[in-house]
Amino acid sequence: MIRLLCIGGLFFPAVLFAQTEFGIKGGLNVSDIVMTNYINPDVEADLALKTGLHGGFFVTGNVNDRIGMAGELLYSNKGVKAISNINLHYITLPLLIEYKLSNTILAEIGPELGYMFSATSEYGNASSTYDNKLDLALDAGFRLDARKITFGIRYCVGMFSVREPIAGGGSGDEKIKYQNRVLQFFAGYKLWALE
Repeated sequence: MIRLLCIGGLFFPAVLFAQTEFGIKGGLNVSDIVMTNYINPDVEADLALKTGLHGGFFVTGNVNDRIGMAGELLYSNKGVKAISNINLHYITLPLLIEYKLSNTILAEIGPELGYMFSATSEYGNASSTYDNKLDLALDAGFRLDARKITFGIRYCVGMFSVREPIAGGGSGDEKIKYQNRVLQFFAGYKLWALE
């Protein structure tokens, strides 16, 4: 099922639009895991930003002169720096609506479906702790198109907890969630276009 969603989502612009561009992209992730419904400066001070990589394929298509759509199929290394680096390895499927701000600058926003196939630290397998395989994120960012080459920045806000939520210990019923936050810097190259 996941494979079908990934393949279908990646190639939906090719089916819908007359002009479609295919390419490859990759870049840097600066990631964190945010604890929601929980405030403890001592615990949060032990967590730091972690760098990782992402890369894969993209396809874009224009609806009209201003609006377009894009689908991507990426490997993305997310996580956090705690006692050691926690590496959460995802296959992600961003599905984005694009709006042209100028001839070369585009704004983009849309959902990202993620499947975590592995969780590791320097001490070994961390899948028993980081056990929620699926994530849904909201992505937003900007892209600069320069003919065959594209550059961009994007922020991804994870909606699901990457591990089983735990009781907060306060008076409320809210549970502590651990959610991905990722700032991405990327470059891409357009391999070919269909007219």
